Amino acid sequence: MYSLDADWLKENFEIGTLENTKPGMRVHVRDVEYWDEVLRPIIVKSLSSNGLIGVEDNPTWSIPPIQRGEQTHKNWFISKNYK
Repeated sequence: MYSLDADWLKENFEIGTLENTKPGMRVHVRDVEYWDEVLRPIIVKSLSSNGLIGVEDNPTWSIPPIQRGEQTHKNWFISKNYK
């Protein structure tokens, strides 16, 4: 399995917190695809004391966004290039 490079993560992303995240933002969560660790984009739907609730934002999927389930995430990253 290949992990994400820690230096690359620090250079391009900041760790998401409840203070620096708001609904509607596009953030990234860690996931495993086959044997590699990847970052998956998600759209934040709401925030709670347990973390954030979001839905995956992957335009290559054939599943329409309305049919994608919401998930709770405790760890996420915000792109430093986020506008």
